[in-house]
Amino acid sequence: MLCTTNLRNFVFLTRFLSQNPRNLPREQTTKKDSKVKQVRFKSEQICRWNPAMGFELDGKAIHIVGTNYVARYICTNFWEDWRPEVIEADLAEIAATGLNAVRIPVHWEYFEPAPGKYREEPLEHFGKFLAIAATHGLFVMPWFLVGVATGTYDVSWREGRSFFREPMATYAANHLRNIVHRFRNRPNILCWDICDEPEWYSRCPGVEPLPYDSVVFTSWVRRIVEAIREEDSEHPIMLGFGHIASTERLLQLVDCRFRFGPLIPELRSVSGDILTAAGLSWR
Repeated sequence: MLCTTNLRNFVFLTRFLSQNPRNLPREQTTKKDSKVKQVRFKSEQICRWNPAMGFELDGKAIHIVGTNYVARYICTNFWEDWRPEVIEADLAEIAATGLNAVRIPVHWEYFEPAPGKYREEPLEHFGKFLAIAATHGLFVMPWFLVGVATGTYDVSWREGRSFFREPMATYAANHLRNIVHRFRNRPNILCWDICDEPEWYSRCPGVEPLPYDSVVFTSWVRRIVEAIREEDSEHPIMLGFGHIASTERLLQLVDCRFRFGPLIPELRSVSGDILTAAGLSWR
């Protein structure tokens, strides 16, 4: 059984949808889950976002059904314990179930141990991960600024400063610029996910407690989105999931969001959109 990002003993089914699920025909989100299209990637191929249709490849709509992924042998930051043969076996197993996408964490401090100083090794491993996934017909959606992924990860050189204010906002924007610029032309990049669950930053020392100031946080998201789009105007952008990520104000800044539910053998439809209103996470 593959390890998942919430430590449960099943894989999460992640269905990527437009901001307005009505843009997708109902039959695309129900009976066709077991017939997900497997992709043979071509050089310079780019998956684009069509607000009316969802994801498109070569001008044709493509239904994406995937899973959050971390390696079965470590279940946290697999970049620091890189075992490509095990990762390939995992991805082959995922593809064999009929899925066509994986969502993976990019641990901020491991890739950037000091401001503006990037480690080449994990960047090379990231490129190899994309190549392995492509051979199995899998799109990849990286989520950045981890954050949280089976555990809480801080950035030690943050030194108690807010994630959402200067200078950390500039550091975050530059971090995404560096990775997006390097890998923007890989054919199996699905989209760029700014972070997983923004609420989790509140657990780190020195960060604003919940509820976040909506003006400050919206400004931070806009800054990150602009940085990504300056490097890559083609791929869509999203903001993870959770209470904050589902607010209408932020959905206007990004392109798409997703639903998720437990993976079952028949890849049966998971009903209902769990994304909710802002609740106590936002003011």
